[in-house]
Amino acid sequence: MRPKSHQTGDIGVNFIEKVFLEEGWIVNRIYSDYGEDLSLQPVSEGAVEKCRVYVQVKSVSSKRARRITLKREDLFIWQFSSEIFIAVCFVMESQEALYYWVNEHQEPSQFADLDKKAYSLPIKIMKTLDTSAINRLKFLSREVYYESTLRKLSSFIEDNRGYAKNKHRPDVLAAKQASVNVACRLLTDYGVLSNVDDGFAPSKVFIEENLYNIVENSVVMCRSIKKKLPKSSLFWAARIINHVFERDGSRDIPYALAWSLVNTVDVVVTRDEIFKDIVAEMVDFARRELRHKKTSTVTG
Repeated sequence: MRPKSHQTGDIGVNFIEKVFLEEGWIVNRIYSDYGEDLSLQPVSEGAVEKCRVYVQVKSVSSKRARRITLKREDLFIWQFSSEIFIAVCFVMESQEALYYWVNEHQEPSQFADLDKKAYSLPIKIMKTLDTSAINRLKFLSREVYYESTLRKLSSFIEDNRGYAKNKHRPDVLAAKQASVNVACRLLTDYGVLSNVDDGFAPSKVFIEENLYNIVENSVVMCRSIKKKLPKSSLFWAARIINHVFERDGSRDIPYALAWSLVNTVDVVVTRDEIFKDIVAEMVDFARRELRHKKTSTVTG
């Protein structure tokens, strides 16, 4: 007869499989002794994403257990991965799942003590694995994957002097094209761009729903620090990317990802003369509104 711990372990893995399947993810069971129980891939508009989230599931009878235990070596190795690894605690009593992103900060020194076989993770620091959390994991896994890919492409171009004498070398040109395509796909997922005739163009919906807020906040920001509002296309590209990451509640933007996205938005969106005219009109309107609010406050 199988030990009860094995049975409850399988119940927990089955529960997590079901949770992600119901949210439309591709779920693969991993039969190995390396700590991972599940490999998950999000799906967007019917297409399976390249990014993955790896899961180790631990089951407890109730929250009175207070903590779960993870092998030190697993935790240590996960710190070096560019994919997201989460520890999930399935609570039998309440039939709920909690999770913790174990390699978010990629700090292997935390788990380098060879005298320790395992580390305990307090349940109280874990978050509820609900629809909102799963959607956030989808966003973050895409971001982590693309940031890693863009960083490697950028390193390849730099290492091969792709911005100097070798800029026309076939493999360098292929890397540059791949960087552009990756950035455009990510910006399409963020809603900044849209697919048009096998290419990419500014999203009208994004412009209509977000641009004025970006402009108004930029005017307020520059006024508060007593700086002149920049007119460069790169400034507005940076403000757009900053708005997207703040809107989606992301972590700090990794440098390689930010650099690639800002430059792509600059080329595809903010250098356009029509965009510049729209921004100029919005800046004038935002300034008038701010003056009107200030006058109303004084007279009131």
